[in-house]
Parts: sequence; structure tokens; C-alpha cells
Amino acid sequence: MVHIYDYLFTSVIIVGILLASTIMITSFTINPRTNSDIDQLKTASEKIMTQLLLDPGYPYEWGSAYTAPDGLQVFGLAKLGETSREAFTLDADKILRLNSATSFYVPPSIALNLLKITNDYGFTLEFNETLKVRASVIDSSDDSYSVTVTSEYNQPVTNAKVSAQLFYLNPTENTIAFTQPVDAATQYDGKCAIDFPETNLPVSARALIIVVNYLGAQMTYTYPVPESGAIAAHLLGDSLISNQPYTVNPTGDAREIVLCEGDQGYWLRQFAVKNAGSLTQFKTSVQPEPSAIAVIVVTDTPAGLLVGFRDFSISYRSIPAIRSAALAYSVERTVLIGGSTYTVTLYFWRMSY
Repeated sequence: MVHIYDYLFTSVIIVGILLASTIMITSFTINPRTNSDIDQLKTASEKIMTQLLLDPGYPYEWGSAYTAPDGLQVFGLAKLGETSREAFTLDADKILRLNSATSFYVPPSIALNLLKITNDYGFTLEFNETLKVRASVIDSSDDSYSVTVTSEYNQPVTNAKVSAQLFYLNPTENTIAFTQPVDAATQYDGKCAIDFPETNLPVSARALIIVVNYLGAQMTYTYPVPESGAIAAHLLGDSLISNQPYTVNPTGDAREIVLCEGDQGYWLRQFAVKNAGSLTQFKTSVQPEPSAIAVIVVTDTPAGLLVGFRDFSISYRSIPAIRSAALAYSVERTVLIGGSTYTVTLYFWRMSY
């Protein structure tokens, strides 16, 4: 009788092992078709990213030339004429045309068609700052400012090199003056103080331009000081577009600020520009330089400065509010746009399976 129970017990154990093995094999079995689809997504994503970041598209200057979306023949974002040593340097004007808030917007449907992507697939192209730079006023009476530098997930960046220069309105002459650059380094909390030694500066509108470098990654940041009467605007192509109405001073100064590279690193240079638009819609008479950081203009209404700058933190989506799906693949690259380092991520997915 004991032997019968032993046999039954052994049989139950064997059956349990067989059932467990069957369940595990079923769980770890991957559909060959799914494997194939993932490989196809990976290959397609790499090809699309290469096309976007290394090809200038056609017409070559479609960003600054305001080529109509239906006039595009090849969709690419690279800066024309860059050498292989400067690969992944993108055209600022082309990137800005991916911003749906602008009148020069190129809808994703055009990109899908030119990239030969069928309706079975969707994509999102995201541009994110490698270094996030923010500024605030500590004391307006002596022009002292706090600068904060963070990385991904809002982590403070320690010992980042910070160079700042203050541009301000000279109200007696309606010109734009500037201080000498001030250098500093961030502390353990990612912050540093910027104090300008110049004295007797007029009480007028101000704009702070900051260049940050950390282990080769670079970011420029323009801060129109709101307390001073400076108005923020978007620099889109040759136009300054602001949510706040303004009137340009017809005899006032206008300056373009560009980023230059020398033996000692990066520095700012400024030169006069003319208004080819109207008093209520400033347009530069010539296209701003690719390395232009800002265009600053003296205004009458309100009395102060109009500060136009470029913002490349853009999310370009084929379908609103959707970034990826279950069967998806992503590719990430580091690029240079207008002298600043950005991370570009392509999410590519299949709509249905």
C-alpha cells in the first residue's frame, strides 16, 4: 500500500513539472513575426534618423528661404555645407519650422510623405536641452543675478563654466549698451551668482545672455529681465514675434548678438542691424547669422527693449498627444543647434499589428 502512495506522489510531481515546463515555454516563446517587425522598426528608425540629421534636404536652404511646405522635395534638417568633422550640426531655421506655433510650420504629414513613411506608422521627434539654464534677479539695484544649471531629471550640475553679459538700454541716446563678460562656476546645488562690477548703469530695460559649458556640452540662454521692462519675443527667421504688442523706436538702436568661437572658448559679438519691416513688426534687413543668439531692439511702446531669441525645445508629432506604442523603437543622438547642445530622440512605431 505504501508503494502505491509513493507511485502516486511521484506521478503528481512529474505531472507538475511537465505543466510548469509547458507554461514557461509558452511564456518565453516569441512570435517570429514580432521579431521581424522589431528588426524592421530598428532598421527604419536608423535610416530615418540619418536622413533627418545628416541631410540638408532640398531646397538646401528651405528653412531660411521660407520654402512652402508643398515645395519641399527632400526632408532633412542638417546645416548646409558642414564637413564630416561637424556632423550632426543642424540648421536653426529648419528646426524652428517644426514648431506648430509659427506661421512657417511644416506639418508632419509633409515629413511622412517625403520620408516615404506609410500611414501604418507614426513618429515623434523631440529636441531637449542637454543643459537646462535658468536665471533670476537677486537684486535689481546692483545688477546681481542667480543662474541655475541642471541636467536630465533636474539634477544640479556642479562646476559648470558660466559666462554672462548684460545688455541694457541707454535711454538718453536710445542705444543698446553692454557690460564686460563676467565668468563664474556653479556650486554643488547647480547655482552661481553673477554680479556686474560696472557702476552708475541707468535704470532701464535689460537682457542677460548666458553661455554655459560643461564637459563639452554647451547651452546659451537669453533672459529678458521682466522687472526691467524687457519684452520677450521669438526670433523666427528674420522676424521678431511677440505675444505682447510693441512699437519700434524709429530712431532707436537694434543689435544682433552672435556666438563666436576663439582660442579661449566662446564669446559674444554684437553688431547693428536695420529694420526692414514695420514699427509694429520688426524684421532684420538681412537674414540673421546661423549662430545668432538674439536680436535686441529699442522700443517706444512700451519704452524699453524687445528681445528676440530662438527656442529649440520642440516636440514634432505625427499624431498629437501620442509619442509611442507597444511595438516601437527609439533612437537618440546629440546634436548642435545654434551653438547649443541638444538631445534629439526619434520615437518610431507601428500603428496596428
